[in-house]
Amino acid sequence: YFKKHPDRKWCSLAVNDMSGHCECEKCLAAVGGKKNFLNMYNYSDLYYAWVKKIVEGVLKYYPDKTFGLLAYSEVIEPPSFPLNPHVVPTITYERLKWAVPSIREHGEKLTEAWMAKAKTLGWYDYLYGEPYKIPRIWFHVMGDYYRLGYSSNVRSVISEAAFNEDW
Repeated sequence: YFKKHPDRKWCSLAVNDMSGHCECEKCLAAVGGKKNFLNMYNYSDLYYAWVKKIVEGVLKYYPDKTFGLLAYSEVIEPPSFPLNPHVVPTITYERLKWAVPSIREHGEKLTEAWMAKAKTLGWYDYLYGEPYKIPRIWFHVMGDYYRLGYSSNVRSVISEAAFNEDW
């Protein structure tokens, strides 16, 4: 990719949307039946080991590049080992749920766990969607979590905020 596009600074190593990780005997054995807080098989160590191998190989030839990815569904939890500083995980989570104190506490702990494994983070959020007919903008909750994000080295925010088809 970088050979064809030397001007590009980033490359995505994001997982597919809507799950679908390999469930062959070898992969399930590597996962060890462990589930994450979403009650999905936890593929984090397996996936992030692959990311580590790819990034190390590419950086030998392109040492100034950065790799983005989504910490999503089966890989939402951080791996047991630190990531290369050139990898920026974007944690996908609906942070407006942080209006509920117990959910906020869990979200803050997840962010702290990621801080221990990655130099820089991103957040992917959801501000719209069914059954909601208008964007859900809660300024006080958003202000709180954006301040926490900045202090946690979150340096990018992506949010689904498009209106649904009823609009």
